[in-house]
Amino acid sequence: MTTSRIVRGTKGRIIIYVCAILLVTGIIACYNNTRVELENVQKSNDLCHQQQENLSTQLQVISDYKQRLEKSLKTEKTEHQQAKAELESRVNEEKLKHQKASEEATLKFNSLQQHFNLLQTEHEDFKTECSNKQKEQLGIINNLQSKLKEVQGQLQQCEREKENSLEHLKSQIEQLKTEKLNLENQVEEISKREDIHKQSVETKILVYR
Repeated sequence: MTTSRIVRGTKGRIIIYVCAILLVTGIIACYNNTRVELENVQKSNDLCHQQQENLSTQLQVISDYKQRLEKSLKTEKTEHQQAKAELESRVNEEKLKHQKASEEATLKFNSLQQHFNLLQTEHEDFKTECSNKQKEQLGIINNLQSKLKEVQGQLQQCEREKENSLEHLKSQIEQLKTEKLNLENQVEEISKREDIHKQSVETKILVYR
């Protein structure tokens, strides 16, 4: 019975040892698994932290870019409003200028229209006056032509009379030349006679002396 107890006690110890070894082995395995998992968790945590920092950096960059965009958008909006206000001001100025120019052009057109109507009336009056003067001058020209024909007829008659007179004068001149020549001959003959008579007288005087 004592042996049986010893044997049972030895088996119990062996079982306890085996259980203790299994327990220690299980604890060691659990520790290793836990350590591996902790390392994995640490790596995951580090990766997450790194990703978080990257995300924070990206978020900061995005935030800065957003602020710059908002600032640029605000500036562009302000510039757009200023440009719109300037454009509206220019449009209003151009409208006023165009309106003023249109009014001036209308006034000028009305003035030119009145001046044109006046000139047209004067032109019509001038045409009527010219037509009357042309008729009057045509009558004068016809009258002058009639008088010219009459004067030409008289001139031709005068020329004919002049030619007849010239012929008559030529005839008279020839006749006078002939009479002059005869008279000169007579005078010469008389002069010769006087010379002969004078010589005769002088001869007689010399004889009486």
